[in-house]
Amino acid sequence: MDTPKRMTKVFIDTNLFLGLYDAGEDFKTVMGEIERLKPDLILPETVLDEFLRNRDRLLGHHARELRRAASAVQDPPSFLESSPEAAVYEEASEGYVHALLALAQKVEAMITEKRDDPVWVAIEHLATDPEVRVIRWTGEHLGRAQSRKLVGNPPKNERGQTVGDEVIWEILLDEAKDDLIVITRDQTYRNHLSFLIHEFKQRTAHRLIVDDRISAALRATDREPSGALLMLEGEG
Repeated sequence: MDTPKRMTKVFIDTNLFLGLYDAGEDFKTVMGEIERLKPDLILPETVLDEFLRNRDRLLGHHARELRRAASAVQDPPSFLESSPEAAVYEEASEGYVHALLALAQKVEAMITEKRDDPVWVAIEHLATDPEVRVIRWTGEHLGRAQSRKLVGNPPKNERGQTVGDEVIWEILLDEAKDDLIVITRDQTYRNHLSFLIHEFKQRTAHRLIVDDRISAALRATDREPSGALLMLEGEG
């Protein structure tokens, strides 16, 4: 008799979605690959809340960096003012500064008008797709999360009193009907991996995997990652 195939669900942590605002990320490639995971994706509503709490800060940071780059453009030395090269430089730098300031204004406008933010639009599209399992937290989740924090059990926010990580973990424990792969850049999972694997096994009788690559989630669910994604993750 053939052994039944193990099914694997996927949880992608907030930090992966927030990372789409980083300059080195190709968010269209990453979101395109995440879209392929929809039938196996578990998305606690807490992730969306945390994303919205942090996006304004990240967009504001990018706007400030653009303005800082614009203000850092230097005029040529005065003894070169009459040279044709200086005239070319001044014309090019003027266009460069204008473009940077226009980009800064565009980013600042995204803070209040989410529909102009392509990252948010992509995530909202994912969160409203009927294929994706979006889960709201309950008072029971919150109570268990607070107890978890009081006794010091991971995952936990080492820097504050919030219990978002704990709430998400309690949701995952409740909803796990299959193996689970957690995609995160949060070190609380790495630093307490043996505890979390043990607890997940005890509570669900299933296997827990923790990784920081979307390609790992694709492979865990029998999907082949694209070459573009592998290049982004340093495998290509």
